[in-house]
Amino acid sequence: MGTIGGALSNRWEFMWDQAPSATAAGLAQDIELLEGVSRGVRQSTLRLWQSTESGIVRPGARVSEPPGGDVLAHRLTPGAEWTVAEKETILWSIVSDHGFNYDSIPDLICEWPLTALRLIGLQASASDDGSLRTPLGTVGHWGLAIRGDASLVQGVINYAAPTGSGGWHPDSENVRSQSGLPLPLVLDRFSRTAKTLYRALESQLDQSEAKRA
Repeated sequence: MGTIGGALSNRWEFMWDQAPSATAAGLAQDIELLEGVSRGVRQSTLRLWQSTESGIVRPGARVSEPPGGDVLAHRLTPGAEWTVAEKETILWSIVSDHGFNYDSIPDLICEWPLTALRLIGLQASASDDGSLRTPLGTVGHWGLAIRGDASLVQGVINYAAPTGSGGWHPDSENVRSQSGLPLPLVLDRFSRTAKTLYRALESQLDQSEAKRA
């Protein structure tokens, strides 16, 4: 059995979307997974994906946006705006039946991405303000939403966006510059962590889930 946040799960599943998705569609899949876990019809799931677009993901319910803006989608989890780009950022999510609360320790909530980043040599940690950091700067963001007994943790990792560009704060420092590793190897570390630390089995949305998402 794998652990997360100090809790135990009978089984974890791991979804790695090999082809990038439109941002709104990718976030909708997280919601479908959350609904499945909250109803008890799907196992806790770790998910790794990338976007086909560049722009902003905002927290909270969808609101009217001016035409021609750079807002790609709204997500369920709270926190800061996220900047995403197909080849520069990594999106991840943890959907679990462990019932995190908002007082849970950030490093435990974000155990999966932090472990993966540490395996490539980054001294990563999670902060209460929703950031993922190393001693050299911010490398990502995370947010937590709870629905009944299920929880959704969503996050973004800055793999290659330059410091101070594309919406990333000047104190950020991307993963590529810190690790020197190509994107496929970084993604592989996320996959290996899911399969070893959590003993997760590879999975995917079934046809009915994909249609609802």
